[in-house]
Amino acid sequence: MNVEHGLEQQKEEFATKMKYLKWRQEELSRKDQQLKDNLQKFSKYLKENDVKRLRALRKAYDEEKTCHEKDVEIVTLNHQLAAMTASHAKQNAAVDRLVFHQRYLEHFIECNDDYGELQDIVARHTNLASTNVELSAKRTRVLQSIDDQTAALAAALQKHSDMTLESNNTIAMLQAKLEAAQNQTAKAQAHYQRAASGVSHRTLLLSQVKMATSNLVTTIRSHFEGRMANVTTTMEQLDAIHVVISDLDAICRAKALNPD
Repeated sequence: MNVEHGLEQQKEEFATKMKYLKWRQEELSRKDQQLKDNLQKFSKYLKENDVKRLRALRKAYDEEKTCHEKDVEIVTLNHQLAAMTASHAKQNAAVDRLVFHQRYLEHFIECNDDYGELQDIVARHTNLASTNVELSAKRTRVLQSIDDQTAALAAALQKHSDMTLESNNTIAMLQAKLEAAQNQTAKAQAHYQRAASGVSHRTLLLSQVKMATSNLVTTIRSHFEGRMANVTTTMEQLDAIHVVISDLDAICRAKALNPD
């Protein structure tokens, strides 16, 4: 009985524990699901908050950009306004001057009969202005032509100077060559004079030799009573004299060897 009672008691305790564990598990599951739901809600909240924050940042950026663009536009418009104000002031000043000139011209027309209307003076001014432009253009062309001619003259003068310098150098070189040629000519003339003097001396000697040879041949011919051959040239006469002298020398040598 005690054993059965103990088993029953253990079964009841086990059943109680199992019931408690089941309840605990269900409670944990419920809390876990609740936690998951809270996490999903919080994540959704964060995402929505991020979207709102990004939308707010985008809106703030767009507003700041728009504000900056408006500031730039305001600055530009202020500059344009200032420029237009200055231009308007200049135009007003120009109008005032034109009105003053118009009144002056009207008064001038009233006092002068040469111009009937204001347009006549304007046409005259336009004509004079056109003539002034043409004269200015002509003056520019004339000045340009003068500059071109001046440059051409300077170039011509430089070329003439270069040619003069080159001519002077050429003249100096030719003068040096002329002096050298004159020196060579003087030397050649002196040499020629010396050579001519030598030729004259040799000619005189040759004449004397010819005369002596001719006289000697005449003497020999008279000695041999015409038995010597008639020779005319100096070389032939010298050869004949050589033969005669050789013969006489041979005769003298023979007599010296045989005195009887």
